[in-house]
Amino acid sequence: MFLTRVLVGRGDEIKLGLKDRYDWHQAIWRAFPGYERGTEQPFLWRLDVGDVASTLWILSEAEPATLGWGRQATKPVAETFLKHARYEFALSANPTVMRVVRLEDGSRKKNGSRTAIYDAAELKEWLTRKGEAGGFRVEQVDFDPAVKESFYKEKTKRGTLSRVEFRGVLSPTNFELFEATWKNGIGSAKGLGFGLLLLKPLA
Repeated sequence: MFLTRVLVGRGDEIKLGLKDRYDWHQAIWRAFPGYERGTEQPFLWRLDVGDVASTLWILSEAEPATLGWGRQATKPVAETFLKHARYEFALSANPTVMRVVRLEDGSRKKNGSRTAIYDAAELKEWLTRKGEAGGFRVEQVDFDPAVKESFYKEKTKRGTLSRVEFRGVLSPTNFELFEATWKNGIGSAKGLGFGLLLLKPLA
């Protein structure tokens, strides 16, 4: 696996037309010319927006090509990186839940409605469930209230999603599952920059 960091100044963002998450997603694809768009996405990404610059993180199995903008640095991830007992983590996620929808006759609709989670207790439960399924235990967690974000696909189709920034400490309970979770991401909307688990080993 490779972890790439790209520092992008605000002026460059404007010149490149990087206005929302969809624009960033399309731009990142250019670093993977060997993959066809519309197929399974070969990377996870995360965007940390600062006052004068943004930091773009990309996790991928293939080493990305040079984007041609920003200050880009790529390094391979050591095989021992995922073998530590505890980690600090940061996760930008789009937490959702499938709600039951009833028809007029009271029967349950086959496919429910996937909606964003805003309640603090439900958000904590959501991350706990993801950890149990993904081979890790959340030891402590803080998060900001969910923020609604809009994006435009092909400049005309407007979409809205919910962003929550989780941060805390976790410990792996199943290293095989934990590695798969780290590689595949957590939650939905991974194409729009959610799900990448940034980790820092703790002593």
